[in-house]
Amino acid sequence: MISRWSAAARFAASIPMRRIGKPEEVARAALFLAFDATYTTGAELVVDGGGTRVRVPGRDGMP
Repeated sequence: MISRWSAAARFAASIPMRRIGKPEEVARAALFLAFDATYTTGAELVVDGGGTRVRVPGRDGMP
């Protein structure tokens, strides 16, 4: 059986920033879009520590 902590550590290791984001970091991104991005329309702000970056075959453990 995999412990909750080892599963979380493996997930964090798979993220380029090597850690799981904090709720405060997501909240700051939401606040930025709500208040500071006054001239922004239709923008997507990905807050995932680089988890959705483009994976390159031959790098990142991909064949």
